[in-house]
Amino acid sequence: MQLTTLIPLLTLLATPVLSSSSHSSPLERRNAHAKLIAREESAALHARAAERIASQVAKREAPVALKEKPRKIKRGGASGCRVRGASFSPSAASSTSSTAAAATTSATTTTQAPASTTATTTAPTEQADVESQASASASPSTNNLAANAQISVSLTPLANRANIGGGSNNNGGGGSSNVALTPNGIKAGLSGTDTIPFFGNHVSWFWNYGPDPDTNSNLVFMPTLWGNGNQGGQDWTRLQEFQQINWNPQYVQGFYEPDCSPPMSSSIDPVTAAWQWNLWVVPWRAKGALLVSPGMCKQFNEDWLTPFLNAGAAQWDITSIHINKLDLAGAQADVDYYWNTYGKPIWVTEFACVDDQNGFVPSTDQGQINQYINDLVNFFEGDSRIAAYSMSEGMGLGDVWPPYANGQLTESGQTYLNAVSQYH
Repeated sequence: MQLTTLIPLLTLLATPVLSSSSHSSPLERRNAHAKLIAREESAALHARAAERIASQVAKREAPVALKEKPRKIKRGGASGCRVRGASFSPSAASSTSSTAAAATTSATTTTQAPASTTATTTAPTEQADVESQASASASPSTNNLAANAQISVSLTPLANRANIGGGSNNNGGGGSSNVALTPNGIKAGLSGTDTIPFFGNHVSWFWNYGPDPDTNSNLVFMPTLWGNGNQGGQDWTRLQEFQQINWNPQYVQGFYEPDCSPPMSSSIDPVTAAWQWNLWVVPWRAKGALLVSPGMCKQFNEDWLTPFLNAGAAQWDITSIHINKLDLAGAQADVDYYWNTYGKPIWVTEFACVDDQNGFVPSTDQGQINQYINDLVNFFEGDSRIAAYSMSEGMGLGDVWPPYANGQLTESGQTYLNAVSQYH
Protein backbone atom coordinates (compact mmCIF):
# COMPACT_ATOMS: atom_id res chain seq x y z
CA MET A 1 0.00 0.00 0.00
CA GLN A 2 1.29 3.33 -0.94
CA LEU A 3 1.97 5.98 1.71
CA THR A 4 -0.37 8.48 0.08
CA THR A 5 -3.30 6.18 0.61
CA LEU A 6 -2.42 5.61 4.30
CA ILE A 7 -2.36 9.29 5.31
CA PRO A 8 -6.17 9.87 5.22
CA LEU A 9 -6.72 6.67 7.15
CA LEU A 10 -4.19 7.64 9.84
CA THR A 11 -5.76 11.10 10.09
CA LEU A 12 -9.23 9.64 10.57
CA LEU A 13 -7.98 7.28 13.25
CA ALA A 14 -6.22 10.10 15.13
CA THR A 15 -9.18 12.50 15.12
CA PRO A 16 -11.15 10.99 18.01
CA VAL A 17 -8.02 11.04 20.15
CA LEU A 18 -7.20 14.71 19.38
CA SER A 19 -10.75 15.98 19.74
CA SER A 20 -12.06 13.76 22.48
CA SER A 21 -11.58 16.45 25.09
CA SER A 22 -13.16 19.29 23.01
CA HIS A 23 -15.87 17.68 20.90
CA SER A 24 -18.76 19.95 19.79
CA SER A 25 -21.90 19.15 17.89
CA PRO A 26 -22.71 20.68 14.47
CA LEU A 27 -25.41 22.83 16.15
CA GLU A 28 -22.92 24.25 18.64
CA ARG A 29 -20.47 24.98 15.84
CA ARG A 30 -23.16 26.83 13.88
CA ASN A 31 -24.09 28.88 16.99
CA ALA A 32 -20.47 29.80 17.58
CA HIS A 33 -20.10 30.86 13.97
CA ALA A 34 -23.28 32.97 14.18
CA LYS A 35 -22.04 34.69 17.34
CA LEU A 36 -18.75 35.50 15.64
CA ILE A 37 -20.56 37.04 12.66
CA ALA A 38 -22.85 39.02 15.02
CA ARG A 39 -19.84 40.39 16.90
CA GLU A 40 -18.20 41.43 13.64
CA GLU A 41 -21.40 43.14 12.40
CA SER A 42 -21.87 44.90 15.76
CA ALA A 43 -18.32 46.19 15.64
CA ALA A 44 -18.91 47.50 12.12
CA LEU A 45 -22.12 49.26 13.19
CA HIS A 46 -20.36 50.87 16.16
CA ALA A 47 -17.59 52.06 13.87
CA ARG A 48 -20.06 53.64 11.45
CA ALA A 49 -21.98 55.28 14.32
CA ALA A 50 -18.77 56.71 15.71
CA GLU A 51 -17.93 58.13 12.29
CA ARG A 52 -21.38 59.81 12.05
CA ILE A 53 -21.08 61.32 15.54
CA ALA A 54 -17.62 62.64 14.80
CA SER A 55 -18.91 64.16 11.57
CA GLN A 56 -21.81 65.91 13.35
CA VAL A 57 -19.51 67.26 16.06
CA ALA A 58 -17.15 68.60 13.43
CA LYS A 59 -20.02 70.35 11.67
CA ARG A 60 -21.24 71.96 14.89
CA GLU A 61 -17.82 73.20 15.81
CA ALA A 62 -17.10 74.59 12.36
CA PRO A 63 -17.95 78.32 12.00
CA VAL A 64 -21.21 79.01 10.18
CA ALA A 65 -22.17 82.34 8.62
CA LEU A 66 -25.56 83.20 10.10
CA LYS A 67 -28.05 84.97 7.89
CA GLU A 68 -30.73 87.15 9.41
CA LYS A 69 -34.22 86.25 8.28
CA PRO A 70 -35.50 89.07 6.07
CA ARG A 71 -38.19 91.10 7.74
CA LYS A 72 -41.49 91.45 6.01
CA ILE A 73 -43.68 94.48 6.30
CA LYS A 74 -47.32 94.44 7.22
CA ARG A 75 -49.21 97.22 5.62
CA GLY A 76 -52.70 97.94 6.83
CA GLY A 77 -55.31 100.43 5.76
CA ALA A 78 -55.98 102.37 8.95
CA SER A 79 -55.23 106.04 9.02
CA GLY A 80 -56.17 109.23 10.78
CA CYS A 81 -56.92 109.93 14.42
CA ARG A 82 -59.25 108.56 17.09
CA VAL A 83 -62.97 108.76 16.34
CA ARG A 84 -64.26 111.45 18.65
CA GLY A 85 -67.85 110.34 18.65
CA ALA A 86 -67.17 107.12 20.53
CA SER A 87 -65.72 106.29 23.92
CA PHE A 88 -62.07 105.37 23.94
CA SER A 89 -60.89 101.77 24.03
CA PRO A 90 -57.61 101.41 25.90
CA SER A 91 -54.82 99.69 24.01
CA ALA A 92 -54.60 95.98 24.58
CA ALA A 93 -51.01 96.45 25.66
CA SER A 94 -51.83 98.57 28.68
CA SER A 95 -49.51 100.17 31.11
CA THR A 96 -49.92 97.28 33.50
CA SER A 97 -47.78 95.20 31.17
CA SER A 98 -44.69 97.15 32.10
CA THR A 99 -43.50 96.77 35.64
CA ALA A 100 -39.75 96.72 35.16
CA ALA A 101 -37.57 99.03 37.19
CA ALA A 102 -36.51 102.27 35.57
CA ALA A 103 -33.20 102.46 33.79
CA THR A 104 -31.40 105.72 34.36
CA THR A 105 -31.21 107.54 31.04
CA SER A 106 -29.36 110.78 30.53
CA ALA A 107 -31.08 113.40 28.38
CA THR A 108 -27.86 114.04 26.50
CA THR A 109 -26.47 110.53 26.09
CA THR A 110 -26.42 108.56 22.86
CA THR A 111 -29.70 106.70 22.34
CA GLN A 112 -29.61 102.98 22.95
CA ALA A 113 -31.83 100.12 21.81
CA PRO A 114 -31.65 96.39 21.15
CA ALA A 115 -28.54 95.44 19.21
CA SER A 116 -30.47 93.87 16.37
CA THR A 117 -32.41 97.06 15.70
CA THR A 118 -31.58 99.50 12.95
CA ALA A 119 -33.08 102.93 12.48
CA THR A 120 -32.89 102.73 8.70
CA THR A 121 -36.20 101.59 7.21
CA THR A 122 -37.33 100.68 3.73
CA ALA A 123 -40.61 101.06 1.90
CA PRO A 124 -43.30 98.53 2.89
CA THR A 125 -44.26 95.55 0.75
CA GLU A 126 -47.87 94.70 0.06
CA GLN A 127 -47.64 91.10 1.28
CA ALA A 128 -48.75 91.02 4.90
CA ASP A 129 -46.82 89.61 7.78
CA VAL A 130 -46.99 90.31 11.49
CA GLU A 131 -43.57 91.87 11.60
CA SER A 132 -42.83 95.50 10.69
CA GLN A 133 -39.36 96.83 10.06
CA ALA A 134 -40.59 100.16 11.36
CA SER A 135 -40.92 98.77 14.86
CA ALA A 136 -38.06 96.26 14.51
CA SER A 137 -38.34 94.45 17.87
CA ALA A 138 -41.93 94.94 18.96
CA SER A 139 -41.52 93.72 22.54
CA PRO A 140 -38.00 94.42 23.77
CA SER A 141 -37.09 93.61 27.33
CA THR A 142 -36.48 96.56 29.60
CA ASN A 143 -32.94 95.35 30.19
CA ASN A 144 -32.21 96.03 26.54
CA LEU A 145 -33.28 99.64 26.85
CA ALA A 146 -30.29 100.74 28.85
CA ALA A 147 -27.60 98.16 28.20
CA ASN A 148 -27.45 97.20 24.56
CA ALA A 149 -25.57 98.31 21.49
CA GLN A 150 -25.69 101.97 20.50
CA ILE A 151 -27.89 102.88 17.57
CA SER A 152 -26.92 105.34 14.90
CA VAL A 153 -29.93 107.13 13.44
CA SER A 154 -29.82 107.50 9.68
CA LEU A 155 -31.56 110.66 8.46
CA THR A 156 -32.04 110.76 4.71
CA PRO A 157 -32.72 114.38 3.76
CA LEU A 158 -36.12 115.39 2.51
CA ALA A 159 -36.40 117.73 -0.42
CA ASN A 160 -35.51 121.20 0.79
CA ARG A 161 -38.48 123.35 1.72
CA ALA A 162 -38.40 127.09 2.11
CA ASN A 163 -39.71 129.09 5.06
CA ILE A 164 -41.08 126.21 7.13
CA GLY A 165 -41.73 126.73 10.78
CA GLY A 166 -39.32 129.26 12.10
CA GLY A 167 -38.82 132.37 10.00
CA SER A 168 -35.47 133.87 10.86
CA ASN A 169 -34.72 130.89 13.09
CA ASN A 170 -34.18 128.62 10.07
CA ASN A 171 -37.17 126.32 9.80
CA GLY A 172 -38.20 126.11 13.42
CA GLY A 173 -34.89 126.03 15.20
CA GLY A 174 -31.23 126.71 14.69
CA GLY A 175 -29.93 124.00 17.01
CA SER A 176 -29.62 126.35 19.96
CA SER A 177 -29.64 124.83 23.44
CA ASN A 178 -31.50 127.87 24.74
CA VAL A 179 -34.87 127.28 23.06
CA ALA A 180 -37.65 129.11 24.86
CA LEU A 181 -40.49 127.13 26.40
CA THR A 182 -42.94 129.48 24.63
CA PRO A 183 -42.31 129.95 20.88
CA ASN A 184 -41.43 133.58 20.18
CA GLY A 185 -43.08 134.58 23.47
CA ILE A 186 -46.59 133.81 22.17
CA LYS A 187 -48.44 130.89 23.76
CA ALA A 188 -51.26 130.59 21.23
CA GLY A 189 -50.91 128.10 18.39
CA LEU A 190 -52.86 125.99 15.92
CA SER A 191 -53.40 122.32 15.17
CA GLY A 192 -53.60 121.72 11.45
CA THR A 193 -52.85 124.16 8.65
CA ASP A 194 -56.22 125.33 7.31
CA THR A 195 -56.59 128.28 9.68
CA ILE A 196 -53.02 129.61 9.43
CA PRO A 197 -53.83 132.36 6.88
CA PHE A 198 -56.48 133.87 9.18
CA PHE A 199 -54.44 134.22 12.36
CA GLY A 200 -51.45 136.26 11.21
CA ASN A 201 -49.12 137.15 14.07
CA HIS A 202 -51.69 136.32 16.76
CA VAL A 203 -50.22 132.81 16.99
CA SER A 204 -46.60 131.67 16.98
CA TRP A 205 -46.58 127.94 16.27
CA PHE A 206 -48.50 125.00 14.81
CA TRP A 207 -48.45 121.25 14.48
CA ASN A 208 -50.34 118.85 12.21
CA TYR A 209 -49.93 115.37 13.76
CA GLY A 210 -46.98 114.54 11.51
CA PRO A 211 -43.33 115.44 10.79
CA ASP A 212 -43.87 117.42 7.58
CA PRO A 213 -45.37 120.96 7.80
CA ASP A 214 -47.11 120.60 4.42
CA THR A 215 -47.19 124.37 4.06
CA ASN A 216 -44.94 127.40 3.78
CA SER A 217 -45.28 129.47 6.94
CA ASN A 218 -43.20 131.66 9.20
CA LEU A 219 -44.80 130.03 12.23
CA VAL A 220 -42.71 127.65 14.33
CA PHE A 221 -43.59 124.10 13.34
CA MET A 222 -43.43 121.23 15.84
CA PRO A 223 -42.82 117.89 14.05
CA THR A 224 -44.51 114.91 15.65
CA LEU A 225 -43.76 111.20 15.51
CA TRP A 226 -47.38 109.99 15.45
CA GLY A 227 -46.75 106.26 15.93
CA ASN A 228 -44.25 103.49 15.31
CA GLY A 229 -45.38 102.57 11.80
CA ASN A 230 -47.64 99.67 12.72
CA GLN A 231 -51.04 101.30 12.17
CA GLY A 232 -51.23 101.30 8.40
CA GLY A 233 -49.93 103.23 5.43
CA GLN A 234 -50.27 106.76 6.82
CA ASP A 235 -48.55 105.81 10.07
CA TRP A 236 -45.72 104.20 8.08
CA THR A 237 -45.38 107.30 5.89
CA ARG A 238 -45.20 109.55 8.93
CA LEU A 239 -42.47 107.38 10.43
CA GLN A 240 -40.42 107.55 7.24
CA GLU A 241 -40.84 111.31 6.96
CA PHE A 242 -39.85 111.75 10.60
CA GLN A 243 -36.61 109.86 9.95
CA GLN A 244 -35.92 112.12 6.97
CA ILE A 245 -36.16 115.50 8.72
CA ASN A 246 -33.18 117.55 7.51
CA TRP A 247 -33.65 120.75 9.49
CA ASN A 248 -33.29 121.53 13.18
CA PRO A 249 -36.68 121.93 14.86
CA GLN A 250 -37.00 123.78 18.13
CA TYR A 251 -39.57 121.31 19.50
CA VAL A 252 -40.10 117.61 18.72
CA GLN A 253 -43.07 115.58 19.94
CA GLY A 254 -43.56 111.83 20.00
CA PHE A 255 -46.30 109.86 20.04
CA TYR A 256 -49.98 110.68 19.53
CA GLU A 257 -52.29 109.08 22.12
CA PRO A 258 -50.41 105.77 22.46
CA ASP A 259 -52.72 104.86 25.36
CA CYS A 260 -55.79 104.31 23.13
CA SER A 261 -56.74 102.08 20.24
CA PRO A 262 -56.41 102.71 16.50
CA PRO A 263 -57.29 103.95 14.00
CA MET A 264 -57.52 107.38 15.67
CA SER A 265 -54.79 106.75 18.27
CA SER A 266 -51.36 105.17 17.89
CA SER A 267 -51.74 102.32 20.43
CA ILE A 268 -48.17 101.54 21.56
CA ASP A 269 -47.33 99.74 24.79
CA PRO A 270 -45.05 101.71 27.16
CA VAL A 271 -42.06 99.34 26.89
CA THR A 272 -41.96 99.39 23.09
CA ALA A 273 -42.58 103.14 23.03
CA ALA A 274 -39.76 103.76 25.52
CA TRP A 275 -36.95 102.39 23.35
CA GLN A 276 -38.48 103.88 20.19
CA TRP A 277 -38.66 107.27 21.90
CA ASN A 278 -35.00 106.92 22.87
CA LEU A 279 -34.11 105.78 19.37
CA TRP A 280 -35.98 108.30 17.22
CA VAL A 281 -36.95 111.31 19.35
CA VAL A 282 -34.26 111.75 21.99
CA PRO A 283 -31.36 112.32 19.51
CA TRP A 284 -32.96 115.67 18.58
CA ARG A 285 -32.10 116.97 22.05
CA ALA A 286 -28.41 116.91 21.14
CA LYS A 287 -29.28 119.13 18.17
CA GLY A 288 -30.89 121.73 20.39
CA ALA A 289 -34.56 120.73 20.38
CA LEU A 290 -36.85 120.54 23.39
CA LEU A 291 -38.62 117.19 23.66
CA VAL A 292 -42.40 117.18 24.04
CA SER A 293 -43.93 114.11 25.68
CA PRO A 294 -46.47 111.75 24.17
CA GLY A 295 -49.98 113.19 24.49
CA MET A 296 -52.56 111.05 26.30
CA CYS A 297 -56.16 110.51 25.20
CA LYS A 298 -57.32 109.56 28.71
CA GLN A 299 -56.32 112.95 30.15
CA PHE A 300 -56.07 112.88 33.97
CA ASN A 301 -57.11 109.21 33.96
CA GLU A 302 -53.95 108.25 32.05
CA ASP A 303 -51.90 105.34 33.35
CA TRP A 304 -49.28 105.17 30.62
CA LEU A 305 -46.59 107.83 31.13
CA THR A 306 -45.21 106.51 34.43
CA PRO A 307 -44.70 102.96 33.06
CA PHE A 308 -43.16 104.62 29.99
CA LEU A 309 -40.57 106.30 32.21
CA ASN A 310 -40.08 103.16 34.28
CA ALA A 311 -39.32 101.25 31.07
CA GLY A 312 -36.26 103.44 30.51
CA ALA A 313 -37.60 106.35 28.44
CA ALA A 314 -35.46 109.48 28.66
CA GLN A 315 -37.17 112.39 30.39
CA TRP A 316 -39.01 114.91 28.25
CA ASP A 317 -38.73 118.68 28.62
CA ILE A 318 -42.38 119.62 28.07
CA THR A 319 -45.53 117.67 28.92
CA SER A 320 -48.07 117.52 26.10
CA ILE A 321 -51.67 117.22 27.27
CA HIS A 322 -55.07 116.96 25.59
CA ILE A 323 -58.08 118.59 27.25
CA ASN A 324 -61.54 117.40 26.23
CA LYS A 325 -63.97 118.76 28.81
CA LEU A 326 -67.17 120.81 28.92
CA ASP A 327 -66.04 123.58 31.25
CA LEU A 328 -63.15 125.43 32.84
CA ALA A 329 -63.19 123.31 36.01
CA GLY A 330 -62.53 120.15 34.02
CA ALA A 331 -59.64 121.79 32.18
CA GLN A 332 -58.10 122.99 35.43
CA ALA A 333 -58.29 119.46 36.86
CA ASP A 334 -56.37 118.10 33.87
CA VAL A 335 -53.63 120.72 34.19
CA ASP A 336 -53.35 120.15 37.95
CA TYR A 337 -52.93 116.42 37.46
CA TYR A 338 -50.09 116.67 34.94
CA TRP A 339 -48.29 119.41 36.82
CA ASN A 340 -48.51 117.61 40.17
CA THR A 341 -47.55 114.24 38.69
CA TYR A 342 -44.73 115.14 36.30
CA GLY A 343 -43.71 118.68 37.27
CA LYS A 344 -42.89 119.80 33.72
CA PRO A 345 -43.99 122.89 31.77
CA ILE A 346 -47.19 122.09 29.88
CA TRP A 347 -48.23 122.45 26.27
CA VAL A 348 -51.96 121.94 25.71
CA THR A 349 -51.58 120.58 22.19
CA GLU A 350 -55.33 119.97 21.83
CA PHE A 351 -58.38 121.31 23.60
CA ALA A 352 -62.04 120.88 22.65
CA CYS A 353 -65.49 121.16 24.23
CA VAL A 354 -66.42 117.53 24.79
CA ASP A 355 -68.37 115.51 27.33
CA ASP A 356 -65.74 112.88 28.02
CA GLN A 357 -67.67 111.33 30.91
CA ASN A 358 -70.57 110.03 28.81
CA GLY A 359 -69.20 108.46 25.67
CA PHE A 360 -66.96 111.31 24.45
CA VAL A 361 -69.73 113.43 22.94
CA PRO A 362 -68.72 116.79 21.40
CA SER A 363 -70.81 119.80 22.33
CA THR A 364 -73.15 121.14 19.66
CA ASP A 365 -74.17 124.21 21.67
CA GLN A 366 -72.43 127.18 20.03
CA GLY A 367 -72.96 129.38 23.09
CA GLN A 368 -71.36 126.77 25.35
CA ILE A 369 -68.47 126.36 22.91
CA ASN A 370 -67.83 130.11 22.71
CA GLN A 371 -67.81 130.41 26.51
CA TYR A 372 -65.49 127.42 26.80
CA ILE A 373 -62.99 128.85 24.30
CA ASN A 374 -62.87 132.24 26.02
CA ASP A 375 -62.56 130.71 29.49
CA LEU A 376 -59.75 128.39 28.48
CA VAL A 377 -57.73 130.99 26.58
CA ASN A 378 -57.91 133.30 29.61
CA PHE A 379 -56.89 130.42 31.87
CA PHE A 380 -53.97 129.37 29.67
CA GLU A 381 -52.66 132.88 29.27
CA GLY A 382 -52.78 133.54 33.01
CA ASP A 383 -51.26 130.27 34.24
CA SER A 384 -47.46 130.14 34.28
CA ARG A 385 -47.47 126.33 34.21
CA ILE A 386 -48.77 126.47 30.65
CA ALA A 387 -46.17 127.47 28.06
CA ALA A 388 -48.27 126.96 24.90
CA TYR A 389 -51.70 125.85 23.73
CA SER A 390 -53.68 125.16 20.55
CA MET A 391 -57.33 124.63 19.70
CA SER A 392 -58.15 121.19 18.27
CA GLU A 393 -58.75 121.20 14.53
CA GLY A 394 -61.95 119.28 15.22
CA MET A 395 -61.62 116.02 13.30
CA GLY A 396 -64.44 113.76 14.48
CA LEU A 397 -65.98 116.49 16.66
CA GLY A 398 -69.10 117.20 14.67
CA ASP A 399 -70.01 120.33 12.71
CA VAL A 400 -70.02 123.02 15.43
CA TRP A 401 -66.59 122.79 17.07
CA PRO A 402 -64.25 122.70 14.03
CA PRO A 403 -62.67 126.16 13.49
CA TYR A 404 -62.62 125.94 9.69
CA ALA A 405 -65.14 125.01 7.00
CA ASN A 406 -65.84 125.91 3.39
CA GLY A 407 -62.72 128.01 3.01
CA GLN A 408 -63.30 130.27 6.01
CA LEU A 409 -63.34 130.42 9.80
CA THR A 410 -66.44 129.09 11.50
CA GLU A 411 -67.95 130.87 14.49
CA SER A 412 -65.84 128.66 16.73
CA GLY A 413 -62.70 129.57 14.77
CA GLN A 414 -63.53 133.27 14.89
CA THR A 415 -64.14 133.02 18.63
CA TYR A 416 -60.67 131.53 19.09
CA LEU A 417 -59.09 134.24 16.94
CA ASN A 418 -60.85 136.97 18.93
CA ALA A 419 -59.80 135.39 22.23
CA VAL A 420 -56.09 135.09 21.40
CA SER A 421 -56.03 138.53 19.76
CA GLN A 422 -56.62 140.09 23.18
CA TYR A 423 -53.19 138.86 24.25
CA HIS A 424 -51.07 139.00 21.11
